[in-house]
Amino acid sequence: MISAHSRGALPALLVFLLIAGCVNLGGVRDFSETSARTADYTRLVDVYVEHPGLQKRFAPELADILDPEQAKRETQRAGLLALHQAIEEYMLALANLSADEAVDYQTDFEALGKALGDAGVEDAQRQAVVTVGALVARAASDGYRRKKIREVIREANEPLQVTIQTLRDIVDQIAAEAQDLDTSVGRFYESRLREARERGNSGVETILSGWEYRERDEIEKIARAAVDYSGALEKISAAHEELFLHLDEINSDELQREMRFYAKEIRTAVKTLREL
Repeated sequence: MISAHSRGALPALLVFLLIAGCVNLGGVRDFSETSARTADYTRLVDVYVEHPGLQKRFAPELADILDPEQAKRETQRAGLLALHQAIEEYMLALANLSADEAVDYQTDFEALGKALGDAGVEDAQRQAVVTVGALVARAASDGYRRKKIREVIREANEPLQVTIQTLRDIVDQIAAEAQDLDTSVGRFYESRLREARERGNSGVETILSGWEYRERDEIEKIARAAVDYSGALEKISAAHEELFLHLDEINSDELQREMRFYAKEIRTAVKTLREL
């Protein structure tokens, strides 16, 4: 039999359990922190910027096209890094909110917006990054905590989706360019190997074959990294969309499990990336 004292304690216990249930956002935090770490993978920015110069090595006849493109891409570097930084900062803010911690950030999002403009990013895409940044800044200055997380997700979803898609478009372009580069490398070495065979120089032929293998192996790694990274970004986008669509159930166990599943898949993709 439950004592009178125990019966009196039950309401307080129930209130505690209800409150505890309302703050179960561990899955959201896991997803957010994993996504932030994913966004800091910027190796492909260097690949994108340096591609015309590398292509020129194997297709020098295209120098008139590739030299101006190389110069243009050098001016785009800061803008591309801005896309990474915007996603990273937002995800860190979301992780803090899910842990009921204050948002902190050090990024000048207006400067990121300018960098994107200098990089030739379209106004709508640039504005999306600035909007995400303004939301993070407001969350920090107004001392947002967990109770504001629904508001943040609701306002951030559309511009965040645009920002992620903008970065994915670049990454998908890198994958396509890797295939083009592989074709150029194949033609380049095919010609030189044929010349070596015609001269009967087997030693040079062996050396050239080794060089070709290394070049094409590196290009294959770049292509795989681009595909994997685009996939990771797609999962970040899908997971945030799920949060947006189920804001009223954000603390449910089912949604937390789903966010942990997304985080696991994203971690797997990033682990593969860093091993390439």
